[in-house]
Amino acid sequence: MAFLIQLPPLKRALHIVSIALLTVVFLGFFLWNSNLSDVWNIIRSTSVPWFVGGLLINFGALIFRTIRWRRLLGVDTTPDFYPTFFANTVGYMLSTVLPIRAGDLARPALLSRRTPVRFSAALGTVLTERILDLYSLLFLFIYYVVRHWNDYAGSRAYTLVKSGAIGSSIVLAALTVFVIGLFFFPARIRRVEAKLLRRRP
Repeated sequence: MAFLIQLPPLKRALHIVSIALLTVVFLGFFLWNSNLSDVWNIIRSTSVPWFVGGLLINFGALIFRTIRWRRLLGVDTTPDFYPTFFANTVGYMLSTVLPIRAGDLARPALLSRRTPVRFSAALGTVLTERILDLYSLLFLFIYYVVRHWNDYAGSRAYTLVKSGAIGSSIVLAALTVFVIGLFFFPARIRRVEAKLLRRRP
């Protein structure tokens, strides 16, 4: 009986130790080929107010991303703030140090372990976030190119910038049609999806 009583604190301690070890391993992996003397000189020359301001802005961005994710997860099974914030923070940390945005898979996995939200539902919201982020980036890129269209005239980058703007406009239009169709015609979108899945090799 005493062992069962002591098990939850032991498990909690093991979680803390494992997280600390993973943090050390990832920091070591991140700093493996870095020149630590240059890193230290940069840290010493950093303005403390700007550094603290950047930390506060980054922390605020994590909070607003957590609020956005909870809204995307739905009204029926909206998870608590802390487990959503924990999954969000760990996921973005993993995306920083691991390739191919592995944190986007870790976020729904962590959330499904700590809340009643299913992994598939959480993964769908992560994909929705990526679509929204892509939509915003494409819109900002097209806006910038339109505002500075004449600045690239006659330069070698003109063709590249023009082709990028045209391609981004096509992708943005396709995303807009897809989102509108998903909102107003979900049955037709599901039928198209079923046909595409049947033709998948």
